[in-house]
Amino acid sequence: RRIIPNDKLQQLTKEELHGLISGLTGYEQTLSYTGSLSADQVLKTLADSYPLAEELQTPPPYHVMDIRRPEQTEIYFFDKEMAQAQVRIEFGDVTYSEFLTPAVTLYNEYFYGGMAGIVFQELREARALAYRVGALYFQGDRKADQNLMVGVIGTQADKTIDAVDAFVDLLDNLPVSPERFAAAQHALVSKYRTERLGFRQVLGSVRQWEKQEVPIDPRSWRFGEIQKADLDRVLQFHQEHIQNRPKLISIVGDRNKIDMESLARHGKIVELTIDDLFAF
Repeated sequence: RRIIPNDKLQQLTKEELHGLISGLTGYEQTLSYTGSLSADQVLKTLADSYPLAEELQTPPPYHVMDIRRPEQTEIYFFDKEMAQAQVRIEFGDVTYSEFLTPAVTLYNEYFYGGMAGIVFQELREARALAYRVGALYFQGDRKADQNLMVGVIGTQADKTIDAVDAFVDLLDNLPVSPERFAAAQHALVSKYRTERLGFRQVLGSVRQWEKQEVPIDPRSWRFGEIQKADLDRVLQFHQEHIQNRPKLISIVGDRNKIDMESLARHGKIVELTIDDLFAF
């Protein structure tokens, strides 16, 4: 169990809490520096101001948190008197794979891609269902981490059912538009050609690639794959990783303004209380 139970947490003293934090420097660690000092100067500065124990402990292994993948769509509802309703739709997928990165990048640009993306155009512009809306397929930060699809929409409370229906339909039935794909591909190619890693970003990027166990600087391969990809690659990714997946839907809104019976068509509704949300 990684979370301290309430009764144990209340028994902790100030000294124990400080000790937990200060004890972190007793573990093996990686320090990164970007700047104008030489390596010798950096080492001297660290020796003077950041003393370490002669023997450092091995840190515990990285804890992979599994994302729930329900067998059927589930809805978590919190009743709150408010004019808007906030909706989040999500589901977990496979673990990180560099092979998927070009398709993921193209899908995100095609599906979300700011004001030109399908989500914004369909839910906000065409149907006026959203004050704000977004959707992204997030890849894991490390090789063992699961990927996660997330969609969010803020809508008028009495339009909640229409918004959920439309968003779920977009996730399950991706509109096919060669013109939008061409625009998404062009935007990504232009981004690769014009954006460079700033010197302050280099070390962080290298550390990220190491965690994902990919070759150092995979951007050249990703760029080439995006250039030669076609719309079928996005559609195949959608079919294999997005379409008809059971979803976790979370809603904060006024139940008096929402047709709960219609909402239940999407799955079992679990109504939450304040104590469920804030357990500490």
